[in-house]
Amino acid sequence: IKATIDFALDREDLHDQVNEYIHTLVEKEKAK
Repeated sequence: IKATIDFALDREDLHDQVNEYIHTLVEKEKAK
């Protein structure tokens, strides 16, 4: 997954989607 994130961060147009995705993952982890 980290490689996917690193790749996405190289794509400026994906930054918002990546940030939202990471935020969602963090919220899911907190909810456990």
